[in-house]
Amino acid sequence: MSVRPISAVVSLLFAGLAVLGAQQKTPPVFRSGVELVLVDATVLDKDGLPIADLNYNDFSVTVAGKKRPIVASQFVPSGRSTRVTTQAAPASSLPGVGPVDLTAALPASDTRSIIVIVDVESIRSGEGRIGMQNLADYFDTLPASDLIGVVSLPWSGRIELTADRRATRSTLTKMFGTDGQMRSCTPTLGEAAAESENDVRGATAYLERRKTLSCPPMLARGTEIEKAQRECRVAMEMYRTRAHQTLMNVSSIAVALQDRPGRRAVVLVSEGLYGDEETSRDLVSFGAALERIRVQMFAIHLDFPFVEASAKMASSETRRLDDHYGFEAMATAAAAGGGEAIRAISRATPAITRIDAAMSGFYVLAFDRIASDKDGTRLSLKIDVSRKGADVRARTHVTLNPR
Repeated sequence: MSVRPISAVVSLLFAGLAVLGAQQKTPPVFRSGVELVLVDATVLDKDGLPIADLNYNDFSVTVAGKKRPIVASQFVPSGRSTRVTTQAAPASSLPGVGPVDLTAALPASDTRSIIVIVDVESIRSGEGRIGMQNLADYFDTLPASDLIGVVSLPWSGRIELTADRRATRSTLTKMFGTDGQMRSCTPTLGEAAAESENDVRGATAYLERRKTLSCPPMLARGTEIEKAQRECRVAMEMYRTRAHQTLMNVSSIAVALQDRPGRRAVVLVSEGLYGDEETSRDLVSFGAALERIRVQMFAIHLDFPFVEASAKMASSETRRLDDHYGFEAMATAAAAGGGEAIRAISRATPAITRIDAAMSGFYVLAFDRIASDKDGTRLSLKIDVSRKGADVRARTHVTLNPR
């Protein structure tokens, strides 16, 4: 869910207050001309389960480096979450502030819509079948109200969300990886990403891997390591383009969820995404797009030894670089989308279980706009809680009055 000023939903709020007023002696009130900004936060305990008993004063919100007083908070359950009594800031929390009711601004349904995006071009050829089976098995256990969609990259443009678990299983279990980069004479994602950070391990690993293949000689001038470094730099452009296309596809697929009720998310399943300073610029527009349509992004990174074959590659430096840099970029992208990236080692079940839990309840927090806040401005956002051991998941930026 993105943040948005209360002015955008004020008519809905007053409609909700009219009903509440008939039931309460002292109905909630709003200060004249006041605008609030709403932000979401998921708070998990050490077991990855939502914490549902926090109050407004347990949270701290920092926008563009400055603390903002919170005037209301509410926990929103979804999926198979246990419903609890929610809490909001009392009238005495801030001078001149009446109680703020957020009911009319919350999702009207606890239905969840999830699209699983399988990046088959990033998963090694023939691999990932166990992961797809794990996902299908887990989806069988979800409430019937949850709608699931499955697409693969490259994307054909078709999406179907369904409660038919047999159809979901049929689609998932037909998917597997198509990437042959480990056996290619061009640098892998990890080799190229290491070179982008001036890490000579990338070029060194590329040279070592070439020795195991029937590769033609590199024709560029210089030492072998210099030739390898140039090859890695050329490969960077290819991986940047692929990363750009992946983020664009995820954004386009997420748009299919914008009119769905309840909690909504996309889950990218991949063996890695390329990231460097240039691709980080794409994440700005990517995060803003998902915020605007109120969709979260999670990512499942298929780690070694998740694969079913090629075990001899486990100890290679290339494999370690691919794993490190590929996960790092996926984690950054997921954070921009308000979610997280989770490693799937041997089985994908723990990863999808954590995602399910994270989507089972979240908080809506409200804070005042200030004079310097300008419509359309995108500002850094940090949400903390005082509860020891709690893990907060929230977007890294907020757009004021997104259009």
